[in-house]
Amino acid sequence: MLSVTILEAHGLPAMDRNGMSDPYVKLSILPERKQKYETKIIRNSLNPVYNETFLFTLPFNELQSKTLMLTVYDYDRLSKDDKMGQLSIPLESIDFGTTTEICRYLCKPENDDDVSAL
Repeated sequence: MLSVTILEAHGLPAMDRNGMSDPYVKLSILPERKQKYETKIIRNSLNPVYNETFLFTLPFNELQSKTLMLTVYDYDRLSKDDKMGQLSIPLESIDFGTTTEICRYLCKPENDDDVSAL
């Protein structure tokens, strides 16, 4: 079992006309994407605090061959939600015997320049 806690994000881009965003995070394990989760939407924030934990059920011997994908979206009530950025974490780089805290910059969905920190 893999436990992932989304703590917060900092310096997200403003996606709405009011200069703010309504961000939430979608989580999945690649390559299958069978288990998907998402955080709650934090309205009118560029620095959302989530502190939400998600459990992925995977055999321990398969974890090292998987990648955790995090994608941040801006919620839009009347149109399609906008992708703000994404982050992929190869699980082969994680020590599963300890708690690991990761702070990284998001990449634009097309893998362009950094967007903000998660």
